[in-house]
Amino acid sequence: MSTMINIKTIPRPHGFTLNEHTFSLRFHGDISAQDIPEYIPVQIFVHVDDKWAGELFPVVHTAPGERLVENEPLTAGMFPFLPLPQDFQPSSPHEWLWLMKNIEGDLLADPHLSNTNPERYFLMRELFWMAFIAAFPAFPHGTNWPRWDPQISMEGDFISRWVLKDSTDFGYDGFPNAHAAIRQFVWEKFSATVEEILLIPVTY
Repeated sequence: MSTMINIKTIPRPHGFTLNEHTFSLRFHGDISAQDIPEYIPVQIFVHVDDKWAGELFPVVHTAPGERLVENEPLTAGMFPFLPLPQDFQPSSPHEWLWLMKNIEGDLLADPHLSNTNPERYFLMRELFWMAFIAAFPAFPHGTNWPRWDPQISMEGDFISRWVLKDSTDFGYDGFPNAHAAIRQFVWEKFSATVEEILLIPVTY
């Protein structure tokens, strides 16, 4: 059998990619047999429209059903970079760069985190992009920002809105004094996210 599904696009600085899509596969019917094989090979094909076939390359990962267990509740201990130091200066790009690097390290420490605890992974990724934008408010304009590890996808509510609506919607007009307003905006968003989801103060 075959089926057609629509995959949401994710804006990138110079184009777009496709959102990761998770689906389940079930089998109906029974086979009468005395000798039951341990495995049955099943082929799965993913076809991208010919218009994009040379630029978009689907990668299929398997996740056995027994791994699909209920996630443990999110706690502050799952986020080693929190709470932030009491003297954290949200107006300083260097402070945000330090925080961005810390979050990046935690995101990459467990390559299976997005599968074993997706809620933790998604929140950590959301906070990473907030810190990234606060450190480099001009993004995605120009080139004065670093390349992040490609394992960290450019997805999530915050970064998608930032790129899709353009940073000018958040106050960036190309002048340095706009950076302070953006950092303040990100700080308020970052603090509210931490306090509402993890129920802890953002700083000691």
